[in-house]
Amino acid sequence: MKRAVLILLITVAGLALVALIGFGFYQVSVRGVARHELTDAERRLIVTVASLAQFGVQRDVCHACESLIAKRNFDGSIEIEYDYDSELGPEGTEYLSFSSEAQIDASVRNAHESFNGQVAAYKIGIAGIANREIREQPEKLKIGDESYWATVYTKNKELGTVVVVRNKRVTHSLLIFGMFFGSAGSLDTLLRPVIDESSQMGNQK
Repeated sequence: MKRAVLILLITVAGLALVALIGFGFYQVSVRGVARHELTDAERRLIVTVASLAQFGVQRDVCHACESLIAKRNFDGSIEIEYDYDSELGPEGTEYLSFSSEAQIDASVRNAHESFNGQVAAYKIGIAGIANREIREQPEKLKIGDESYWATVYTKNKELGTVVVVRNKRVTHSLLIFGMFFGSAGSLDTLLRPVIDESSQMGNQK
């Protein structure tokens, strides 16, 4: 009986340890190893909703709608995430969901892997949502070293835009719902300031 109890306790302890380790990995993947204080140059790697004004999309200042966080990962990479959600603001605001990310890797090789991983994550994530479809655009962007641009559809109606661009060792990502970009030229214009900024970071730390 005592042996059975001992085995049970060891099993429970083992499962608890596995759960704790899993939770730890989850926290690291979501929050990174540590919070990172952004420099002015790093802030300029992010596209904000204010950048849409040049395309006729005006948004009043809404601090409740916006968030900006940065984290440093185990491998030394830095992830910067900006989000805007109109549903967190005053009622009656036209719907717009805008997410901009920048990942700064230690090398171009690592950044290439980040680029591929981000593209795959968008494809799988959007395809898994009911009545959503993602279609890659044939027209190529003229910015960055690697790029991916797609339109998100719901029941054959344009819903949003997905963009991933790697420039040197920085990967820029955009996910927009509530409006879409129909030309590569417009996206080039939108992303040009952040691409110019990441060009200053070079290929290596």
